[in-house]
Amino acid sequence: MASRKIGNLVFKISLLRQMVPSFQVAGQHSLKLIRRFKSSASISHFISSSFLPGLLLVKAVSKLDKSTKSVLEEADKLYSDRKYVDLQSLLQSHFSSNDPEILWRLSRAIFENCRDIKDDKEKLQNLEEALQFIDNALEINEECWAAHKWRAILLDYVWRYKSTKGRIIHSFDVKKHIERAIELNPTDSTSYYLLGEWCFTFAEMPWYQRKVASAIFASPPTSTYEEALQYFEKAEEVSPSFYSMNLLMIGKCLLNMNEKEKGIKYLKLTKDYPIKTFDDQKAHDEAEKLLKNLNA
Repeated sequence: MASRKIGNLVFKISLLRQMVPSFQVAGQHSLKLIRRFKSSASISHFISSSFLPGLLLVKAVSKLDKSTKSVLEEADKLYSDRKYVDLQSLLQSHFSSNDPEILWRLSRAIFENCRDIKDDKEKLQNLEEALQFIDNALEINEECWAAHKWRAILLDYVWRYKSTKGRIIHSFDVKKHIERAIELNPTDSTSYYLLGEWCFTFAEMPWYQRKVASAIFASPPTSTYEEALQYFEKAEEVSPSFYSMNLLMIGKCLLNMNEKEKGIKYLKLTKDYPIKTFDDQKAHDEAEKLLKNLNA
């Protein structure tokens, strides 16, 4: 615990040295001293016994934290209000940030704005840019669960626009990041949805794609509708009715498992789900089409 606190303080001092020129000399001296300490108590003693440069340094770190918190709060409100253009504009000015919380949110904003891009080449360029920000976030903090989740999403989307073969090759990496996100935060319903979607994709993979997968891997990625359903149901358990697409996928799994009545129930729930987002509309349209085909 002490070593982690020391590491965090060293990181903040290093960051301040880059941002505030007047702290260059004090920062260099402080770093050398802090690395000699063995406990957080020693750090506290060092700070309390320091002269003005040390006091200013602590105050600057506190101010930096408050500034970052303010940006994150504003970003989350814009995302909640689905003002994605304003969100990206806000976070784009912090693109060189060393805070993974800012970087993964910037990646998410870019992803959301990609929906309105019609040209596939331009869309791919934006997705690759978002993926780079996520990679930067994970380099700074491997334990950032949201960065793992968004790396899985972005990696899969990038390869959807590149090639089927590439998407299959990177599928295990996609799954690895989803599982890591769940490991770090087992209360995030979206991560369970993503794992269910991964399983569903390989459960319904057509024969020609299976042939490609078999040529790439000795043991190609496989799954079942039963396994996918488990994750979709887990997502629903964690956060009931949190996502229209999750309801749709439960219905589709049940239909593929020949549980028609249960499947129809979830398709109707999807169809009646309030339409607020692009995904809500997409889920609604697909549920309506399936119900019509089933004459339900």
